Amino acid sequence: MRDDLIGRAVACPNHKSLNSNIRLNKDDTRFRVLNALAQTPDATQREIASRLGLSVSAVNYVLKALVEKGQVKVENFTASKNKFGYVYLLTPAGVVEKLHLTGAFIQRKLAERQRIEAEIDEVLAAREADRLWAETNADTASPSQEQAPTLAMPWTVR
Repeated sequence: MRDDLIGRAVACPNHKSLNSNIRLNKDDTRFRVLNALAQTPDATQREIASRLGLSVSAVNYVLKALVEKGQVKVENFTASKNKFGYVYLLTPAGVVEKLHLTGAFIQRKLAERQRIEAEIDEVLAAREADRLWAETNADTASPSQEQAPTLAMPWTVR
């Protein structure tokens, strides 16, 4: 059941099944935790959870799984700001997993960007069609209707 808790953190539309959503979310969570550990290995679980917007128990669960898989090594470190003196080090297997998850993350985000750009293009085309229709039928519009505001686009639309 604990596996399902991590997977339900984010809903992913346009995916084939709930199982693919759960897998995607687990991969994202593992990627984010591995990335956080690579940046600040002496961070506490609470700090990691706060930075990633996860619960401490979710971070703890992911860390235990990463340690069990041999991707993260936990060592005592007395100079750590962590009151328990732990430092989380990525093992060579952890670095390989992080590289794999990074590639998958980039692919998902690029696909998401393409879907968003296509949706924006569709909305802009529909908006333009509505504007043209409104201009050609302006004589039938009531005088109290205001003209639709124009939208300044901060990016270039292809």
